[in-house]
Amino acid sequence: MGRLLLCVAALAPAATAAVPSDDTSLATVVDTPLRDTWCQDYWALDSPCEPVRSRVIANHTSPAPTLSLGDPSRPALVFLHGWPDTAAMWANQFAAFCDGPDATHYCLATTMTDFHPDFPMVSTAPDRWSRLGFQFEVARIAATIQATRLSNVTIVTHDSGCQVGWILAYKFPTLVGRIVALTIGNSKGSTPFGAGTPDWMLSYQSHNVHAFDIKNTTPGGGPAGETATWEKCWEYWWQWHGSVPSSCNGSVALGAACKASTYWWRELTFPGTNPDEWTADSTPAPVSQKILFFYPCQQPPCVKAGAFYSEEWLTKTVDKAVPIDAGHWMACTKGAAVISATAAQVSVLKTWTKHHHLP
Repeated sequence: MGRLLLCVAALAPAATAAVPSDDTSLATVVDTPLRDTWCQDYWALDSPCEPVRSRVIANHTSPAPTLSLGDPSRPALVFLHGWPDTAAMWANQFAAFCDGPDATHYCLATTMTDFHPDFPMVSTAPDRWSRLGFQFEVARIAATIQATRLSNVTIVTHDSGCQVGWILAYKFPTLVGRIVALTIGNSKGSTPFGAGTPDWMLSYQSHNVHAFDIKNTTPGGGPAGETATWEKCWEYWWQWHGSVPSSCNGSVALGAACKASTYWWRELTFPGTNPDEWTADSTPAPVSQKILFFYPCQQPPCVKAGAFYSEEWLTKTVDKAVPIDAGHWMACTKGAAVISATAAQVSVLKTWTKHHHLP
């Protein structure tokens, strides 16, 4: 997950995205991320960006705000972003899989609560914790998939969107056929930042918990770090339950005093599971879907073990693991490589009816 504290984006009046010429009955709305970050921050392909962006449809009335492109009758790719991004981060994948005469899929990308600047912020509301949490994100995404009547769905996830995606696949197995996950696994990491580091939640994000507490906004990370705001840190505060002391703010090598138990949210999200029994290859959400997993590998020989997943999980659970010569935001910085590797496996993914551990 990206390291940060955050920064406020200057919001200019949003432009209206053009409706695709092949279906003028579809309505669209103004969408700031589509206008301000799609081409400017996320586009990494050699082809022109604007023609693709002009065909993307923004919808602010579905259960979750979405960007979409292509023919809804095709197999669906549902994209889930992480911190501090929006649906616009999937610009390259939209272009490759869902645009033009060679399109093979329908693309739909959702944006998390309080990550979209065109909506009122829930983080400032008195009842915020009755509306903020991964369980609510999962419900909204499931309702969006159902409302859109998508079929043959593959979810494509990144960063905390992976966490949401694992829960979605676990709780709604009939809605999710396959999983393509980038960087965040469904297991305890093999490279902890210290003894007792909770599964999934990185100790070095404690400063984001503190940022949420004090409503502090300073420059963030990732391709669109300028769009990061303190409100987006609700996901860190929620996972830590606000239990990180302010003295831990900004520290990477945190001591035991800065650790916090995340059992409470695991029990809320996965009722009936025993967190004490979770291991590197016995995951909190034992999903049944086929998994294609991309992990960063910038310094060969590549070390498969990581803070966000374990080598045991890669070996025993993932159907296909693909190293990418890129950092955390590989979908944006190395969009072509991720697209190529995904395309090479997507036809195989369609045929899988159970887990297949491919070479």
